[in-house]
Amino acid sequence: FVMMVQNISVFLAFGGLLKFYHAVRDDLAWCQPFAKFLTIKGVVFMTFWQGLVINVIFHANENNSDNESDDDATMSDSTSSTFTSASSIQNILICMEMLFFSVAHWCVFPAEEWEDGYKARVMSSPGFGFQDFASDVNLIID
Repeated sequence: FVMMVQNISVFLAFGGLLKFYHAVRDDLAWCQPFAKFLTIKGVVFMTFWQGLVINVIFHANENNSDNESDDDATMSDSTSSTFTSASSIQNILICMEMLFFSVAHWCVFPAEEWEDGYKARVMSSPGFGFQDFASDVNLIID
């Protein structure tokens, strides 16, 4: 029941944000608000839905294993173990995804945007310096 209420509130919040975006998109066109909106909502919704799916999978698996054993001590250990496993997998996935979301945020939220005379670019590319890295590796190998 709680998950259903939370899901409805997230849906309503998302709908409100979309309405707000459509109301101010022309005024904020200089700062590319849609890309910013997608990166922020991507983090929020990805973690929410991912956590929901992982919990459903682990609880469905727990229910299947509960049918096989009726021992109360085993069931309580299984429940805490299932919660810990689901939480651990969720945390690991979030850590890996944040690498990609951090690159997306770096591209979408440039610091130059707030300087005088800023001209919007379509998308800035990450400045990881792959050529420098390759030349350094080449120097080490040689």
